[in-house]
Amino acid sequence: MFTHLTLFILAFLAARTVTASYECYTCKDIDDPDDCHNITESGNQQSCFAKVDIKGRSKSFTLGITDDENCGTIPIYNVTKVKRDVADQCFECCSRDKCNSQLCQHRKPSKCIDDVKIDCAHMNAVFNICGKVHQAKNMCPKFCRLCSLVGGNWADWFEWSACDVTCDVGIHIRKRTCTNPAPAYQGLMCSGNDTETKRCNNMLCPVNGGWSDWSDWGECSVTCDTGLKKRNRSCSNPYPKRTGVHCFGDSTDVEICKQKACTDITTTVAFRSDTVTDLSLTDNKIIVFSHYTLNIGGAYNNKSGIFRAPVPGLYQFAAQICLYVPSQAYFGISVNDIILTKSLIGDKFWHRCYTFDALTFVDLANQVSVKCIGSCLGDKLIKNYHMQSSFSGFLVKANMQ
Repeated sequence: MFTHLTLFILAFLAARTVTASYECYTCKDIDDPDDCHNITESGNQQSCFAKVDIKGRSKSFTLGITDDENCGTIPIYNVTKVKRDVADQCFECCSRDKCNSQLCQHRKPSKCIDDVKIDCAHMNAVFNICGKVHQAKNMCPKFCRLCSLVGGNWADWFEWSACDVTCDVGIHIRKRTCTNPAPAYQGLMCSGNDTETKRCNNMLCPVNGGWSDWSDWGECSVTCDTGLKKRNRSCSNPYPKRTGVHCFGDSTDVEICKQKACTDITTTVAFRSDTVTDLSLTDNKIIVFSHYTLNIGGAYNNKSGIFRAPVPGLYQFAAQICLYVPSQAYFGISVNDIILTKSLIGDKFWHRCYTFDALTFVDLANQVSVKCIGSCLGDKLIKNYHMQSSFSGFLVKANMQ
């Protein structure tokens, strides 16, 4: 059984077989078909046509006459396809007087003009076209009461944001809004993304220093009685780079070790003291370490900074000095004002701690201390929980003459 739409299509095909001529609008590259007033009569087997070229947000129309064979086939409408597919390049034909002023426009509902070639009431009864809002707006906006429909359009992009990181690789972001105009009355949202990103390259980030694993404990410093053993680590995991922070803490760890009892000594002497309270430096000044962590034999005085040997013998002394950047000074271990070691320590770029030591014979009541020897001016010593200057020593063997 034929449907009303099938009868309509067959009648339309039959009408096209009759030879006829029509008056067609003929204009080239105009902005609005309503501005075309040139009329030309077509020949046999010719039709009126309209062509539109769309570039960005602008479009131009060309109206004229073409042979029927250029008009392609008549589209077949069914329940799944009820409107013409419109590409950016439109070419459409018609066969009534002056009909081509209405082609390729697909008017927006703001003009509220129904397509003259469509029986909107019949299409809605058969295909419920008004239920397909975004098809109906191009074909039957007035019948379907879509005259107020507004499709969304993108506003201009906002400025690019600042890079989201201050060093290494990050991104810039910019956004836009669907507000030019905003969609209304069932209008479509803008198509596409509302956010764009692009890469930003900054200078490389600083690398903060990290401690390596501790080394194995070294041999005990004595073969009998009580001594010390040490282990070390380095700020190399990773090394600090590009103004990165140096490692906090000590690079050397000391632990008491006990050996079998010595037969030729009866005295154990060992001390360790840290925390420098007076941070100012002058040449030949004794550094005072005010906080005991060990003082076997009571030979170190934390008020004067002087160790007075209670027994003669071979002693091992070690000092750690922590300086602010960019400080440098000469330090040494002194026995009765004789400098045993002399070290220039300090760094132009990092707060750091430095160690130096001395193994020497000390006579009874000799005075041993840590001194700033040269270039000693100002507050250069660090005082904080992570970086502590210290002074330690112990008797290796007594009565060695």
